[in-house]
Amino acid sequence: MSRNRSNNIDERRRRKRIHDSEYIAYCEHGDSAAVFIMRDIQNKVNVNNMWIDIVSTKKRSSHINNKYWHDFEWFVVELFPKKLFPDYSPAMSDDDKRYETWKTAKIDVSQQRRSGFKGRKYIVYPHISITYAPEPSKTSKVTTTEMFDPVRKKWTACNSEQIPEGVTYRIKEITTETFSFKEEKREYEVRKIQRIR
Repeated sequence: MSRNRSNNIDERRRRKRIHDSEYIAYCEHGDSAAVFIMRDIQNKVNVNNMWIDIVSTKKRSSHINNKYWHDFEWFVVELFPKKLFPDYSPAMSDDDKRYETWKTAKIDVSQQRRSGFKGRKYIVYPHISITYAPEPSKTSKVTTTEMFDPVRKKWTACNSEQIPEGVTYRIKEITTETFSFKEEKREYEVRKIQRIR
């Protein structure tokens, strides 16, 4: 098992000890990723002082280059004004603060729904954008000796054979240049966003 995978398993176990199963499902099923996407598209929809509630999602395969990402065909969000605010203690870790924020949002959104409030709804069509950067090329040189075969009328490699006297031969240097690309940046972009209520 890779170290990265074992760290993920340890993190899930730690969350299970601290947080409830509903929050774990929220993180593992991608709703938290959809919330982060909405937060990152402030230029399209202003979500300042709003709770972002994920109403529904349609997912695609989540494995890109053997890495797990939540990938969506679309998701629907409903925005609610923040009336309650999380209470963070100084000893809280970032993970604990995220849990406290989620818990406060859940309570606030539930109360507003019970009172009959209906927030603005949007359908969002995101996709994952991956940028690749070329790494420096690697050059390798191989020197081979070839002799001319008059029967086949072509040059053939001599390998480690001794070249017979009177045979036409040449020393050939083959240069190979290889390029490789590394993943540079991966981010969510939004193809389209539509208000539906």
